Amino acid sequence: MKLKVAIVGAGEQSTKEHIPVIQESPESEVVCVCDTHAQRAAEMATQLQVPAYLTLEDMLSKQHFDAAVVAVPHSDYAEIIQPLLARRIHILKEKPLASSLPEATQFATWSKFYDTLLMVSTQRRFDPAYRFARSLIPELGDIYHVQGQYLKNIERLDVGWRAKFITAKGGALLDMGYHFIDQLIWFLGLPKAVIARKQIGNRKGQDYDVEDTMQMSLTYDTPRDPNNTFLAHVTVSRVAPYSSDQLVIFGSRGSLMFDYEKIVLFEPNGTVRVEIAKSKSWQQALKNQWRAFCAAVREPSGESTNFAVEHLEHLALIDSLYFSANNHTSDLINLKTGTGEGGLNYAA
Repeated sequence: MKLKVAIVGAGEQSTKEHIPVIQESPESEVVCVCDTHAQRAAEMATQLQVPAYLTLEDMLSKQHFDAAVVAVPHSDYAEIIQPLLARRIHILKEKPLASSLPEATQFATWSKFYDTLLMVSTQRRFDPAYRFARSLIPELGDIYHVQGQYLKNIERLDVGWRAKFITAKGGALLDMGYHFIDQLIWFLGLPKAVIARKQIGNRKGQDYDVEDTMQMSLTYDTPRDPNNTFLAHVTVSRVAPYSSDQLVIFGSRGSLMFDYEKIVLFEPNGTVRVEIAKSKSWQQALKNQWRAFCAAVREPSGESTNFAVEHLEHLALIDSLYFSANNHTSDLINLKTGTGEGGLNYAA
């Protein structure tokens, strides 16, 4: 029997990424759509030939479904997540998990209490290219530096819900930067401490109040040498003159560089040991992610039914970066001991 799926939020993420994958999968089908924007909901429902609803309450009272893809403004998540989980409806949620560590902890607690899946859409983890790059990290020896940048050139930052903090809850870091934060934690683990600086207003003449650029310095312990640490310098920006998604990891036995086009493993002397052109695997990553979600719904386990817990570290890190940036501090925000606004003091 196919998994019956509701779409909550009929915007671009649902239209371009999630719905094509759900429709193509033999394991699932879209059965209803919900969006507060009547025209948008009606257009999507007509295209999919399913009912449209303007409120979650109305849809829950009239429609049966097993799972929901939730992609709405960040300010709206709390009022959607709890009613769905309470009815044992599994959720694939657009990133981020939440807008803060306390909210993330609440979501993870609900997921555990209702024993219902809450999975965050971080499709890089399901991308064959990123998985291959991660498999090369042990080849690097002792890491001594990391350089990363995730850059876009977005012409209008004053349009839509992402322009205002009241609905977006954050800018370049929390929204688009969440993918890069997930990648850093997946590849390197949680840093020891952070310092951050943010900029607002680099699009002159546009009215928005969230950061368009965030610059970060993250301190990591060197696993085999407790006396050494290394820094990761990362910039996330919506106003760069070009697009870039690049991470370079420097190690004692080699260095790894990967970006939009290729993955390169360098020897210490600079010669290339491995160079592979990246395939266009983004759509495959979305398919792999949806397949994993369906598998977790059909065969739940203690690990697979609480993916939300895995993202508490993400929000602890993001909260600490915002704390440093908002307070203009040069003090290290120690994540492991819990000092600072984003310390890891949670109990889900």
